[in-house]
Amino acid sequence: MSFHEKFKRVRNRLSKIETMSLIHLCSIKLHEIENKHITEWEGWVPWNLVLLIKWSVEYGGKQYPTREATKTVITKLINLMNDLPSENVFLKDNGIGGLQKFVRTTAFQQFWYQTRLNSWELSRQYLLFCEIPPEHQIQKNFKDNHGLDTRKFLELCLLLWTWIGKNQNNIVFKPSVLSSVTNFTTDEILTFLNSISLTLDGLKIYLNERKQRIENPYFQLTEVTPLVRFPLLRDDQGNYLVYSRRVFERTIASIFYDTTKNTGGSPLSEQFASLFEKYIEQNISSSA
Repeated sequence: MSFHEKFKRVRNRLSKIETMSLIHLCSIKLHEIENKHITEWEGWVPWNLVLLIKWSVEYGGKQYPTREATKTVITKLINLMNDLPSENVFLKDNGIGGLQKFVRTTAFQQFWYQTRLNSWELSRQYLLFCEIPPEHQIQKNFKDNHGLDTRKFLELCLLLWTWIGKNQNNIVFKPSVLSSVTNFTTDEILTFLNSISLTLDGLKIYLNERKQRIENPYFQLTEVTPLVRFPLLRDDQGNYLVYSRRVFERTIASIFYDTTKNTGGSPLSEQFASLFEKYIEQNISSSA
């Protein structure tokens, strides 16, 4: 059976399932396996679970009446997802170039699921982006796009990350979870949460219209999940769902640079290059 025939089976099953119930069960499973060693995943591959969430938003719930997702339904779907890959196009020519591209794309897409956010990554974000003055263009650009300066944004990221890590069942929450343990105002907390979350309808639009959209589902198997930009899903009752702790960690590690690069254009990229050179110089000096 070809890849596209296998993909149609997944898409057709998703069309009969209520999207929110599937997202919730996939998120529960992601938080569960993220607390386990890779040898204990037992076929529950996180990048396939995240892709299943994405496809459920794009293709789910289109055949009325839909039915609620169950653990059995999720198990059958993930087995189909795990069976999707066929011969890798990068390896067809048996050349070193194809092998390098295969390793590079696989590493970029998968390896960060197998590690946790560490202190040096957090320190790098702080030193590169949180120590620059308020009048710096990178700082202004970030605040224009997210409503908060980089320091406040990172502090709120760490508060939420800490809460998620306390219990694998910490998946859905209200803003009061953060306001109860910090001096940030309610408006600041909502500004932070809404800058990294979308409603279900908003997520459908984002996935369909984003510039980096990959049309071919085969190549979506190896892309970094677009949920990194918006790692939370919000509903009309003021609840926020965290798809995956690892996806949120990827957000923390990339959102400052990605905002600078994607919304600041060449001028801010050049300014960041200057900041990065100083950062390297400081590291060399301190280790000398």
